[in-house]
Amino acid sequence: MTPQAPFMIAAAIAPGKEASLRALLATMNGVPGVADPYNPVVPFGRLERLHFARLVVLDETGMADLSLYGLEAPALGLRLVFLGDCDGPACELLAELARVAGEGLRRLFAHCEGFDAGTDLAGWMRESLGELSGVQSLTFDSRAGPGGSPINVELAGRDLD
Repeated sequence: MTPQAPFMIAAAIAPGKEASLRALLATMNGVPGVADPYNPVVPFGRLERLHFARLVVLDETGMADLSLYGLEAPALGLRLVFLGDCDGPACELLAELARVAGEGLRRLFAHCEGFDAGTDLAGWMRESLGELSGVQSLTFDSRAGPGGSPINVELAGRDLD
């Protein structure tokens, strides 16, 4: 049995670039809320080892729920989150993504702080794998369907017990 690996890249969106990022993300959909697997930005369907992937603009609006538990929401800022699960090591899939969808990923990540035309894409993605400040795990669950489907965000950490 081939081992599976999750990956998550969370990068701060540069000031003033949210609207153009959202517009670019929308071009990836065949219908609202459902990515075309062979879209020209990131053709996920060309990656046989990829089980699922999501590109999400994450803001702090969902963090308000923490107040129900008497907790203060951490200041995460606006982020582009790219997460998924694949067969084999995640770093190998990221290298394949850079080969298969490098131009499209560069267009997406150009909206993020610390990424420019001269950035080594595969290296930047490897270095960007990791943590959101103060978050131990981040789980997304979405039901397939038309745009506007709910997204369930789970946060787990030391202070959420």
